[in-house]
Amino acid sequence: MAPDFNLTTLAGDNFTLSELRDSPVIINFWASWCPPCRAEMPALQQVFAEYEDLGLIIAAVNATNQDSITEAATFLSENKLTLPIPMDKTGSVSRSYNLHSLPTTIFIDSQGVIRKIIIGGPIPTALIRVQVDKLFQEEP
Repeated sequence: MAPDFNLTTLAGDNFTLSELRDSPVIINFWASWCPPCRAEMPALQQVFAEYEDLGLIIAAVNATNQDSITEAATFLSENKLTLPIPMDKTGSVSRSYNLHSLPTTIFIDSQGVIRKIIIGGPIPTALIRVQVDKLFQEEP
């Protein structure tokens, strides 16, 4: 099971993983200083736009404890990203997922079960789509 968490997004909204049951979720851990993180963000945004109407949630969890909120916000604005951006200010969520490297992307099915973890990046758009399609095929 994916460890539950509750964070505030960059936009000031509350983001609680357990409230997203019944929807497949991708969690991408990233930081603005991380070149592979920056490189894969457009692919995540594209897949989010393609699958959002089907119920896919993609949350780009910023490793705020090792990043700058200002730099993260600037990057998101410059790239017109609309994904939810939960801010892991204390690193507690990163620790609960045993995060050792950025980026790390976690694919979670609608029951809250982790189905795939990809460490490193950038992940090609096609690979993200393949993993998303698998999440939708595993629906009960």
